Amino acid sequence: MLKNCHYDQVKLLYKLSKTAWFIEQHAKANAQKENNAACIALLENLEKDLKKYVDQLDTLVCKK
Repeated sequence: MLKNCHYDQVKLLYKLSKTAWFIEQHAKANAQKENNAACIALLENLEKDLKKYVDQLDTLVCKK
């Protein structure tokens, strides 16, 4: 059985990965179609930060 902390890490890993994927696959393209430079910059920074946290959580969950 998963301990609460480990469960929370897995859940966060899933949700952050899903959000990072959405930004990469859809949100940035939509912002580029609308030529919204501020939104593009925000999404790129958010994606970079999310990937950093996903990597940290992946390390904790998978114990690489």
